[in-house]
Amino acid sequence: MRHPTAAIARARHLPEVLPALRQAMRTSLTGRIDNWHGEYAYTLGEQAFIYGFPYIYNAQLRHAWVTQRRNPETVPYAAVNHFWHAGRPIDAGYRDGGCPNNDTLYSVAWVHLRHEPVVLSHPDMADRYFTFELAAITSDNFDYVGQRTTGSRAGDFALVGPDWNGELPSRVRRLRTAPTPWVLILGRTLVNDKDDVANVRALQVRYRLTPLSMFGEPGAEALESRDVLEPVTAEQDPLGPGRP
Repeated sequence: MRHPTAAIARARHLPEVLPALRQAMRTSLTGRIDNWHGEYAYTLGEQAFIYGFPYIYNAQLRHAWVTQRRNPETVPYAAVNHFWHAGRPIDAGYRDGGCPNNDTLYSVAWVHLRHEPVVLSHPDMADRYFTFELAAITSDNFDYVGQRTTGSRAGDFALVGPDWNGELPSRVRRLRTAPTPWVLILGRTLVNDKDDVANVRALQVRYRLTPLSMFGEPGAEALESRDVLEPVTAEQDPLGPGRP
């Protein structure tokens, strides 16, 4: 129950809020808006916020996961075009976005596709459930690789940016074209119980991300760039693609 003095203080402010309350009720009852300019500006602002939110939020997430080392066992931290793999299932203490499940080990990567495609490879997964969710920086999921969509056999899949036109090796399957040059990969591999974690970890280390220009070279992988705006490519690197 409110203290009497608090109730009196609130009552004194009623004359100030009554006009706004009357206007809101009249709009609700009649459907008529007197100040449509204000309403229009408000709804435009809401739409702009909804449209722009993923660009800002995902850019912040990309910066954090690429450049900020915190708890690498459960919080993503990897260079551009490199996988980070969770060391154990994520629990309720995780606070870095989304609502992660706790029966998989995650494999996460921010991939840059402005200059060339990047090939995602995985080994034969037998009957184990796994999936790689592919999301544009707009948060739209544009394709999936996994047991349900592409099958469990070992495969190589090309992530292709919006401006690339070229030929892929015959063994590489092209995925749907990414709508943005930056792509987030959210991989999930089923863990049956705590004794199964080591088996999944052995699979995770065989997941590969390889720039197309380096695909087919034994042990080839992208440079460890942590530039979240425009990562250096193999061709731009002064030490060349054989950089140690």
